[in-house]
Amino acid sequence: MQDNSVEMQKERCEAYCKYNNFEVKEVITDVNVSATVKLFSREGGKKLKVLKNARIVTLKLDRMFRNTMDCLGSLDDFTNRNCAICFVDMGGQSLDTGTAMGRWFVTMMSSFAELERNIISERTCSVLRSKKLRGEKYTGTALFGFKWGENGMEENEDIEQVKVIVGMLKSGMKKTEIKRLHNLPNYKKIYQIINREEYQRYWS
Repeated sequence: MQDNSVEMQKERCEAYCKYNNFEVKEVITDVNVSATVKLFSREGGKKLKVLKNARIVTLKLDRMFRNTMDCLGSLDDFTNRNCAICFVDMGGQSLDTGTAMGRWFVTMMSSFAELERNIISERTCSVLRSKKLRGEKYTGTALFGFKWGENGMEENEDIEQVKVIVGMLKSGMKKTEIKRLHNLPNYKKIYQIINREEYQRYWS
């Protein structure tokens, strides 16, 4: 989304720094890294891990932390190194964890942010499951042995190979041997055949 782009976030953070007379020492970005990855596991987050006596300016809470535990653990770590986080946009207001009230408010907001993410995830799973049951397209690439047609996911020529692999698995053949015999690059297709409900009909 354009309103959530890296450039937009950078511009708003720099404007915040200018307004508060903060000197910008470095701009750290993690492009195309999901916020579901823990802060200190990201390349940019590793740089923050060694900072001392600094203010860290970021746009929003959900750009920084994976969940409530990640947020609270990171805040403790920053506090021990005399670092504070300045959130430019917390529901239209800025917030600084350098104050007791700011830290308390971030603690509360992080739990609400995690709740929101979990609700969105549940809704997404529910929609995808509903699409599967109705035979509608729910992903860009069809599963191994299928193709997307006018009536949803339909069998293609690879389905015969799927049936052979199912027979091998039912006979107790090892996955390593199946992978070798079918010249598969990895075990992804085998695990799909075992776990995905779309293949269950071929196991009966």
